[in-house]
Amino acid sequence: MEKEKISVIVTLYNRLEYARNMILSLLHQTLIIDELVFADDGSKDDVADIIKDLVDGCPFEIKVVYQEDIGFRLARSRNNGARVATGDFLIFLDQDVIMPDDFIEKIYKNRKKKRIISSRGILSYEDQKNYIQEELKKEYNFKKFYLITTEKQRNEIQYFLNKDKLNRVL
Repeated sequence: MEKEKISVIVTLYNRLEYARNMILSLLHQTLIIDELVFADDGSKDDVADIIKDLVDGCPFEIKVVYQEDIGFRLARSRNNGARVATGDFLIFLDQDVIMPDDFIEKIYKNRKKKRIISSRGILSYEDQKNYIQEELKKEYNFKKFYLITTEKQRNEIQYFLNKDKLNRVL
């Protein structure tokens, strides 16, 4: 069976250094996507300026769709991204996500028709975000980032994952 085309749609609003993080995270995946769509909800700066040094080396296409900043319109921004995406399989992510190297592959391999797959991330503290941001300038190492999380953070995510399994409609 031929691989379906994978599009990742990422909502952005300011803090555009996260767009760089997203590209770096996607470049380290065991399954490379076909297309990345940044759905910008009215950032003050142009994301193209922030990521221009990464674009040429990407094995996937990068698109940006922009909407004017007239308030928080996350759903509309995601819809704008979906409209320009050309993938058969769409993955929606928030801008501050850093993924394990096999994240895209696991989601893709577990897909089923007419099924939505959801995931939860560990919410990081401000000092952790700052540390990760500085380390990303040097290298991308998800395991290193994961190890700075506390046991409390890991337990919280496990709690929510277990709760999600109980609430899942089959």
